[in-house]
Amino acid sequence: MLHMRFLIEKAKSVRVSLHRFFAHSCLNVDLFNDKGRRITPREWFVVPFEVIDEAISLTVKGTIVNYKYDIFGKKIVLKNKK
Repeated sequence: MLHMRFLIEKAKSVRVSLHRFFAHSCLNVDLFNDKGRRITPREWFVVPFEVIDEAISLTVKGTIVNYKYDIFGKKIVLKNKK
């Protein structure tokens, strides 16, 4: 049971990391349900699948903090070191 709890927490950590990493590429859309209630999803990103795979790998390695997502180039690039 402890192992399962660890895996769940790890998955949540990866999810939060990816949301932060791709925050600026979130799809800006409002949807309305059958009762007219507005829904604004924040789980949808305009990012190629292969870039998401790369970001997951970087997150698992713990090196994603050294990178940023280039929205216009649609790729992950190293952050400029100052």
